[in-house]
Amino acid sequence: MVRFALDESLIKRAREVPLIGYIMAHEPGNIKRNVGGGYELRDHDSLKISDNGKFFWHSRGIGGYGALDFLIKVRGVKFTDAVEMLTGEKAPQYEASPSKPEQERERGPFHLPPAHRNNDRAIAYLRSRGIDRDILMRCIADKILYESKNGECVFVGFDGDGNAKSAFIRGTKDNTRRDVFGSDKSYGFVLPAEKGDVETL
Repeated sequence: MVRFALDESLIKRAREVPLIGYIMAHEPGNIKRNVGGGYELRDHDSLKISDNGKFFWHSRGIGGYGALDFLIKVRGVKFTDAVEMLTGEKAPQYEASPSKPEQERERGPFHLPPAHRNNDRAIAYLRSRGIDRDILMRCIADKILYESKNGECVFVGFDGDGNAKSAFIRGTKDNTRRDVFGSDKSYGFVLPAEKGDVETL
């Protein structure tokens, strides 16, 4: 039996995708750090993002939290399409979801691309796109960002036990953008908050 309404658990997973991590993975050249804290977008400089993922678009009087609200309210993506983009699963959903082994077979085996001996090219590229060096160093230290042997940026998503479950590739020499085969998009790229990070706008 097919259920045409999105499953609540799917919506919950979409709402948990962090905004800063999403933009850094999919629009790395469109975000920059503010001197006073938080971030702003290059294409909407009146849209401010706090370190905890809340945003407010001052010129439009629109606010929200997380990647889902951002896609809907700022990018104009339909709700069901936004959920699909953030989870990798399409609506309508089947009443009975496949078991975990079946899901893994559908995606195929997941393996992170081999790492380069250093991250110099990835750092240089992302710095040229306006990403703060301290942020990049945090990402590399937390192993959520590295440079592949091919010289591409690799953004990694982990589960709660520290196991890599997904990865997104961004080319440094061309416009390559792709998910690593077998990625489980329910585990997104997340930049952990530091102690003392701003909790509210």
